[in-house]
Amino acid sequence: MCHIQDLISNIEVSLNNKDPFNFYDTNDFLISNIINQISNHSKSKIFYVTENSNKCRLIVEYLEDTWNKQTFYLGNDVLNSHLDIMSERNRSLNILHFLSKNNKIKFIEAEGLLCDFNDKINKKTVLLKKGTNLLDRDKLISELENFGYKKSQFTEKLGDYSVRGSIVDVFTPSFILPIRIEFYNDIISSINTFNIESERRLKESLDELSILSIVKEPTSRENMLVMDHINDSIIITDYSIENLIKKNIKIKKFIEQNKIININPLKIDEPAYKFKLEYIDDGFIQSLSDLSDFIRKKNEKKRITILSNEDTIKNLRLDLKDSKINYLKGFLRKSFILKDTNEIFISYNRFNSSKEKIDTQKYAKASFKLSGFNDLRKGELIVHKDYGLCLFNGIKNKIIDGIHIDFIECEFNYNDLLLLPIDRISLIQKYVGSSDTKKLDTLRTKAWSGKVKKARKVAQTTAREILSLYAQRKSVKGHSFKINYKELSEFEDTFQFEETIDQKNAILDTYNDMQSISPMDRLICGDVGFGKTEIALRAAFLCSMNIKQTIIIAPTTLLAQQHLETFRSRFQNFPIRVEGITRFTKKIELDKIVEDFSKDKVDIIIGTHKIFSKQSYLKNIGLIIVDEEHKFGVTHKEKIKQLKKGIDSLSISATPIPRTLQLSLSGLREISLLATPPKERLSIETYIEEFDLSLIKDVVEFELKRDGRVFFVHNEILSIEKICNQIKEICPEYKADYIHGKLPGNEVEKKLKDFIDGEIKILITTTIVEAGLDIQEANTMIINNAHKFGLSDLYQLRGRIGRGSKKGKAYLLIPNKSISENARKRLTAIRKLTRLGSGFNIAMEDLEIRGAGNLFGTQQSGNIYDVGIEFYLELLESEINKYKNNRIDEEDDVEIIYNKTMYIPTNYIESPERRLFYYKKISLINNKKDYLNLIEELLDKFGPIPEEVQNLANISLLKIECKRIGIKKIIIKISSIIMTCKGIEKMKEGQIKVENISNEPKHITKFLEKKKDIKDILKSDYEIKDGEFIIINK
Repeated sequence: MCHIQDLISNIEVSLNNKDPFNFYDTNDFLISNIINQISNHSKSKIFYVTENSNKCRLIVEYLEDTWNKQTFYLGNDVLNSHLDIMSERNRSLNILHFLSKNNKIKFIEAEGLLCDFNDKINKKTVLLKKGTNLLDRDKLISELENFGYKKSQFTEKLGDYSVRGSIVDVFTPSFILPIRIEFYNDIISSINTFNIESERRLKESLDELSILSIVKEPTSRENMLVMDHINDSIIITDYSIENLIKKNIKIKKFIEQNKIININPLKIDEPAYKFKLEYIDDGFIQSLSDLSDFIRKKNEKKRITILSNEDTIKNLRLDLKDSKINYLKGFLRKSFILKDTNEIFISYNRFNSSKEKIDTQKYAKASFKLSGFNDLRKGELIVHKDYGLCLFNGIKNKIIDGIHIDFIECEFNYNDLLLLPIDRISLIQKYVGSSDTKKLDTLRTKAWSGKVKKARKVAQTTAREILSLYAQRKSVKGHSFKINYKELSEFEDTFQFEETIDQKNAILDTYNDMQSISPMDRLICGDVGFGKTEIALRAAFLCSMNIKQTIIIAPTTLLAQQHLETFRSRFQNFPIRVEGITRFTKKIELDKIVEDFSKDKVDIIIGTHKIFSKQSYLKNIGLIIVDEEHKFGVTHKEKIKQLKKGIDSLSISATPIPRTLQLSLSGLREISLLATPPKERLSIETYIEEFDLSLIKDVVEFELKRDGRVFFVHNEILSIEKICNQIKEICPEYKADYIHGKLPGNEVEKKLKDFIDGEIKILITTTIVEAGLDIQEANTMIINNAHKFGLSDLYQLRGRIGRGSKKGKAYLLIPNKSISENARKRLTAIRKLTRLGSGFNIAMEDLEIRGAGNLFGTQQSGNIYDVGIEFYLELLESEINKYKNNRIDEEDDVEIIYNKTMYIPTNYIESPERRLFYYKKISLINNKKDYLNLIEELLDKFGPIPEEVQNLANISLLKIECKRIGIKKIIIKISSIIMTCKGIEKMKEGQIKVENISNEPKHITKFLEKKKDIKDILKSDYEIKDGEFIIINK
């Protein structure tokens, strides 16, 4: 049998003709491999046409991470941008890059093929060759200007070029990555690609390069579309391209001119290949030994490929020591057997057991236990910790010795009843798990204790896995914030409302966390409008008063904008500067904010993931506040996780993601629950109805007659205008308008302002409204096609209404047809949870609907279901708390006095922003590896390093050795150094003078590298003079 890597060559797919081909029963991983192999076998350009970006997101990840292929996604937001000259230029350059013959695999949405593009593709080029002087640096710059390239400080976008001494960077649409050209005496000495984010050269070295002109030229060919420029190419698609024929007849020609490969088409057509897939339950693979056992059983019959991250793969190679196993970087949604090649693909992304010592601070004061009793109904499943799964039969009142006592009646198997005194209610929990097939436990055997024992074993394994995740963060020393109660009280007095009891507790807990030397990691879980933002405000105030900066990250521009307005309003009478970075922020303004933030002129910065675009300025951060973390993508979550290291972190959410929920409940993250509604905050009535225009008319008129506003959520951009027109027809006397995420930012803002001001009464919107709007008059929300939304999404959307004193009403509209069972469960759950403060329960309901196994980082879901998720979490917490904790010693910065020039000359790095960046980078050298990497980077980007810059770097390296040995301060003189040290002999602190030593920092570093500690320095002959130890260096 063939290997998966040779699958295409063994399947009768001719890439040389234009006959269509069909693949059936594939998954995202297999599709990515098909594309990978096609790109290896064919020199043709490859385009992937998709119905929407969500359908191919994982395919792009696999291509880039697993198969090391370059991809380019031409989004509809770029294709439809004609706002101004700059956006038109950007659109043209992106389309040119998309259509040019480079090695990238290009992705486009089907509708994008019909976008107009009349520019010529075959343009003028200039050829550069390494080792020649036909085009020197100045001539190249002149040619780039003539070709339409724009000089920029950084080469980040298509059409940019930048110059630094003998180095010219350029990003031409004709090549896959931006290019760095270096000259030596007007001869091209090297041509390399480089990484846009790091700006470092890549290993790929080129002998020659063609630079394409990007000047827009007139063309006689009018009304051309993007697809008119695509021919003799391979088109892979998950969309029936024939459907576009109704919109444009040219699609027929497009199909004839290209090789079409359909992925999982609805129609069964030949020629075709149907994969033979069998998904396998990998739930038993909980540890390395489980994986090893599995491989041992299967390896003789089937080839095995393991997908994981680089570190895990490295460890697995050492641990498994099996040369037959194939390893790939990436992950799978579900492990599977590919019968076509007799291969097993296993996703193994477990955390390794931590061998490191655990952090000093206890993992949590107490983990929060979920309670479902507010929604507990008679006949529902509950767990009695001592006896197992039973039915809740309600509360029974009994008179005992003349005293009325309430009991909880629990019904077990064989109709056995147990009355639990109400004061022992902590012994029972609402059951969350797989309730469909669960049998009640019995009071007559010890079966329950056996289930608990098995669940405890799972908890032990999981505890080891998740501890390793937080061990690194918890072992890092954080900043201990000092509280000036007078200043804090002045700020707290500006809060116009009375704090709820939950708010007060959460605020006190946050203050306590911030005063600790260990980094805070707290989750604030509270319903929309329950005062989470106030806790964030107070934490940010405390951070600013300690001369540290705060970052607030929100998932949407609208939410970031609302936070910006709130924070500016609250801090307007305090010496705190607040700035925002979103997609609305212009580049000049962005650069200024970044510069000021890096100079500590900005105290609080609020934004979306755009904050990460220039991460180098994030150096004096004391606090990170993340709003609705579950709304961020995988990449941004990872960046947030990296940013959090050693920094106090506050996450605020109404419905925390299950993983966050687990870490909070298991004690690895502290949690504060805001379950008490503010005064006058009324619960929201929720209705499930079939789509009916007359119903919509009645709902709208009811709300508007009480001077309110109506949100109509319709999450399909293509048909949102049609829905808007329908609503205008049935409610002509009220102004209605629509917004969505692809409208220009200023247009969205204008319509939102009109809605807030009451000029627009009905706002038809996508889920852009989900986070960010706080409108007191908005009391009714209609959600169309509600069955397509997740439970958390519905909850967040519904939370946008009823924020004033009038009762909110939410209408969940479904089509006049049957919907899936899970969708029905979601809608039922959201209707049931009308009580305010249910956000935490939503997370639990979501677990119940979706199942717990994968969400809890373990696949042995059966053992978890047996005891219920909440009881399992208690077992998990118990196992975590068995680990010992160690102490962290404080570490002071080292002061070095050195009378030599140390700075970055302007003739070396011209840009003030860049100089500042590198000052920061040099100051943050933590080890020799950092030092060498920095030297390499400077040589790569700017050429030979001046002595002044070298001195700066050498001083940073010296500080590392001083910290290691315990030196607080060094004065460097002409031929001696004076060191102030901790713990000399029996003294707490003392001075050591070393004479006859070079005053070059690198020589002093070498001297210290040979010493273990202070005592080792004093092993040399010394004399004590005026309380100072004097050593003659030999």
